[in-house]
Amino acid sequence: PDDGIRDLDSSLVGSEMCIRDRIAAVSIRQSREGVDVDVEADDGRRESRVTGLHPDEVSKAIADAVASLCGRRPARLVEITSTELGGRTAVTVVLDVGIEDLRVGSAFERGTGELALARAVWSALEG
Repeated sequence: PDDGIRDLDSSLVGSEMCIRDRIAAVSIRQSREGVDVDVEADDGRRESRVTGLHPDEVSKAIADAVASLCGRRPARLVEITSTELGGRTAVTVVLDVGIEDLRVGSAFERGTGELALARAVWSALEG
């Protein structure tokens, strides 16, 4: 009997199934001006930011670039956490997008923490 339940790839979290292909790449490159952050969506659109060397500045630049790709104003990063789950690392972000409007998004690391951060931000904004 069809109970309406479908088998899902157990390696994917619900929110990741929606966003896994939305952010294709994040590149971080140090230059004379600072750190160049480039975020690319799967449709080829790119957003770039130049920021300082501090990891918090790089995280903010990634979040701002993703927000721009989503057509949104930059959101304030309230918290970023990394959690080990079954041998994988999940990155979770809390964003403040306005007065009393907090959003949460998560993504598993697949390569770099920066890519997971960008996907988690996308998930929070578009999920």
